[in-house]
Amino acid sequence: MSEYNPLSGPRKRIERADKHLNEIVSEVEAYAASHQNSFRIEHDRIRNQPNIIMTVREPLPDIVPLAVSDCIHNFRSALDHLIFELAWHDSGVSQNGTQFPICDDVLDFQRLAPRYLRGCTPAHIDAIEAYQPYKGINWTKTLRDISNPDKHREITIVRSRAETLIRDGVGEVFKGAGPDRTDVQMETKTTVAIAFRDGQPIIETLEIIKREVSLVIDSFSPEFKV
Repeated sequence: MSEYNPLSGPRKRIERADKHLNEIVSEVEAYAASHQNSFRIEHDRIRNQPNIIMTVREPLPDIVPLAVSDCIHNFRSALDHLIFELAWHDSGVSQNGTQFPICDDVLDFQRLAPRYLRGCTPAHIDAIEAYQPYKGINWTKTLRDISNPDKHREITIVRSRAETLIRDGVGEVFKGAGPDRTDVQMETKTTVAIAFRDGQPIIETLEIIKREVSLVIDSFSPEFKV
């Protein structure tokens, strides 16, 4: 029988979040590919140049916001699981109601620490405090802010933006789309960017949080000698 690893739970949460993150990337790429030809090019008589008109046929599939929500949940759960293991390690008993606090000021942290970090040693409480937003750590604030809607059972809101890259002289020929109604040859590539309600790019933000949560978990490895 293998020896119990207290950090295996938090790390499995990160692995699960990573699967959801890969699912998001795959779905967005497939969505962009499905809209590869969702445009038409017409001649702009006023400007005497080609005019590109994008036509988005479908919204993002529902699996995208659901996968985003699942990804966020697993990152938060990884941090909460870490606190549970620390409290058990430090006190020798299972502690109820523990979680990883994310606070904007020291007074709020001091108010929540006795409950959320029950059983943890002062040294470990100090270590957790170092990751608070009021200590200059932005990613924990971001994680808290994007996860709060999930607590109220709302699907994480995403918005998409489609962009088309045009290369002249290669690709499809568009009859009469150029100046003086000349033919235009263009190659197009459609990409899609998704963002949270406040404009933060979703995939890039989740990648940063994944890296930082992993570093937090790894930083406590010496405490458990694993």
